[in-house]
Amino acid sequence: MDEEQLKILELVANKTITPEEGAKLLEAKKEEAQPVIYKEQPEEERFKIEQKDFEDEDQMDVTLELGVTNFKLNKGTESKLYRVEYGESEGLSHRVLFANKELQVTNDLKKPSKFDLLSLKRFVDPTTKKCSVELNPNVKLYLKVRFGGGKADLDFTGLKVKRLRLSSGASDTKMTFNQPNTEELDYLKIESGASNLNISGLGNTNCSEMDVSLGACNASLDFTGNIKKDMYTEISMRVG
Repeated sequence: MDEEQLKILELVANKTITPEEGAKLLEAKKEEAQPVIYKEQPEEERFKIEQKDFEDEDQMDVTLELGVTNFKLNKGTESKLYRVEYGESEGLSHRVLFANKELQVTNDLKKPSKFDLLSLKRFVDPTTKKCSVELNPNVKLYLKVRFGGGKADLDFTGLKVKRLRLSSGASDTKMTFNQPNTEELDYLKIESGASNLNISGLGNTNCSEMDVSLGACNASLDFTGNIKKDMYTEISMRVG
């Protein structure tokens, strides 16, 4: 028992305060003495799926503009033109639009309903904001991907990529072509900021022209694969 608790007991003994008042003061001191432990309760993940059946589409423009996200892109099934699955977390809203053979997937950060420490941590944590896109392997694709922060795993294996523009910010981005692209990729543009960038299988892109612009990032470019023709490649780095 510490000195403050002894003083409270003395006040009760001297009838300076009532026993009820003393009990309240002692209980308050007891609570102050207990360490406060914050236990992070995992938020229940809820996912929504938006998809479209394949009809007679021979090509599709795909625009992906994503912020702080844990994102995956890969080959889907032949029966679906696209399949988009995303988490309905509190701090993020998604929009999936399709019209005139053009698919647009975007997301925006939302203001959290609470401003306690745990809510703010979830707000900036990309692992709580998941999104995946699957694309039809038989449709010619014109892709524009803009990625803000978080983590992106872009697997173009088995897809018919005709054009690709990739812009990534402060993120960990992985891009792979594990098999030869059956479509002639007429232009490949890659821009990367303060990020980690890992690209493998560039020899499988079937690309004739590639432009890579790098900022203050860690980059690994792997040109292994089945190179069938000359590939003009321009790589530039920005410093400062």
